[in-house]
Amino acid sequence: MSRPGCSPTAWAYRGNVGAMVLSGSMALLAAVLVDAPLLLLTPALMIWGLTAVADSALFSAPSPS
Repeated sequence: MSRPGCSPTAWAYRGNVGAMVLSGSMALLAAVLVDAPLLLLTPALMIWGLTAVADSALFSAPSPS
């Protein structure tokens, strides 16, 4: 028997929440850095892109019935 909160579903949920938080943070940071030099803006946009891919599964998954 596994401990509560340690199931693969729980870990997947935590990973999804983390991806959503990071994606939202990077979106806000990109808005702040829009006039910054590309050396600062590019890494933020790359991280945002990677986390947006990670959290996109949340929006395309069927809802539980």
